[in-house]
Amino acid sequence: MDELNSADAVVIGAGHSGCEAAKSIACEGFRTLLLNINLDAIALVSGDPLMNISGADVGLIDRIGIMERPVGMIERNMLVIDKREYFIYMKECMENIEHLQVKQAEATRIIEQNGGFVIRSRLGDEYRAKAVVICAGTFLKARCVYDGHKTPGGRHGEIASDDLCKNLEEMGYEFTDSAVSSSHVVRIARELEEECERIEIKYYCSKTNSKTTPKYCYLYKLEDDHSLLFVPLGVRSFEYYVSKYYSKKVPMKVFNSSIKRLEDKFLVMPTRAPYKVKYRVLKSKYFIGSNRELSVQGGMLFAGAMCGSTSIFQSIIDGITAGRDAVSYLKSKVKQF
Repeated sequence: MDELNSADAVVIGAGHSGCEAAKSIACEGFRTLLLNINLDAIALVSGDPLMNISGADVGLIDRIGIMERPVGMIERNMLVIDKREYFIYMKECMENIEHLQVKQAEATRIIEQNGGFVIRSRLGDEYRAKAVVICAGTFLKARCVYDGHKTPGGRHGEIASDDLCKNLEEMGYEFTDSAVSSSHVVRIARELEEECERIEIKYYCSKTNSKTTPKYCYLYKLEDDHSLLFVPLGVRSFEYYVSKYYSKKVPMKVFNSSIKRLEDKFLVMPTRAPYKVKYRVLKSKYFIGSNRELSVQGGMLFAGAMCGSTSIFQSIIDGITAGRDAVSYLKSKVKQF
């Protein structure tokens, strides 16, 4: 196997946890290979553009931040981020870390061999490593439900990791079902001022009113005077995410009906339906204590949403923890020789 296809550690999945795990390992001087199905989806932020920025670098906040926590949000240390800018930032970051190689590949099988691992891709390529960190996110046997219609794959049409999930089950790992949901997305008419260095970004607050059909109020908990918060998806985006105060279970036709009856302060047009992704997560028996730290299984580690993380911040912490544990494992392997 050539040197390009071998590393000290292979990280499967370049989501929030995968990126942090890969960075943690590579920064300790270990050769690290980060695999992702699509290199144009590194650290992709899905759904809510709000991020917990506790302990975040000031430079990162300045680059990706749009505005501080909107009025009405309960959580502290929250920042509305530019989702596209965050992806660009993270891709640049991963591609410029010493000892880290990023490659587009779908890992479908992991084979334990000679005290290490061989990771096989969909195209038949093989990668050898002493340790492997699996950060499959919400893609293990993923099924996305849009407005009642189910389709295999992730929230933006990504490939579901069915083969990898089957492989892990064959290795003896047990999983249970989980799900993650997003809200509606709308377009709000506003001017895009090209000459401005930094466009003034606003969030909008509005309310449903008595014109909303009563049966919708009863079935989907839409009440008269129901608060709505619209959060921008990016500096140069006309789309806004409808905050979690609005029920994610509301069908598109119901949502469209209620949105059209908003106060006429601005023009609102629904653009994306809410979704629910059903996927597989590891059973809790693999974790140590209440902090969900995973026990190291002979050089194989897991992190992120497939371990039950439900936020970007939690996934980042999971990735750092998995990276730290992988480094400890690799150092112990070095001492044996």
